[in-house]
Amino acid sequence: MTGTQLTSDETSGDSKALQEELADRFEEVAKLTGFYLAERDRADRLQRLLDAALKERSKAVKELADQRGVATIRVNAIRNSCSRTIGIIVARQLGYAEDQRPSRADLPRLAEQLMLMGFFDRDWYLKRHPDVSNARMDAAIHYVGWGMFEGREPCALD
Repeated sequence: MTGTQLTSDETSGDSKALQEELADRFEEVAKLTGFYLAERDRADRLQRLLDAALKERSKAVKELADQRGVATIRVNAIRNSCSRTIGIIVARQLGYAEDQRPSRADLPRLAEQLMLMGFFDRDWYLKRHPDVSNARMDAAIHYVGWGMFEGREPCALD
């Protein structure tokens, strides 16, 4: 027998060792597959829970956004009502009815009276009403001539 030839016992022994090694590897693959499938199931369950929580959160956010929209409309309506009421009160304090506008000649005097009342914030009014600022109008004159009749706020109502 030459060195390159194997006996049947040697071949049989090597074959048996290879079969045992292969069986061990298959067992290992089966365990790893089981672990993988269990982890995949766990990940799927967690994803479903996360999706459900996200759906609930999205629903809550939408409901809150809707409520905020309704509240904003209500606040704006109240603010507009307050602004108009304030305009009526200021007009009456200055000697005018709510539907009676002062003459242009009276505006500087009325603006001065308004400032003495301490209820007008010139800087705030110009920031709040950029159209007045852009027209380079005196804020107090604009308010007594137009703003109080339009329901504009004379100062921050917060």
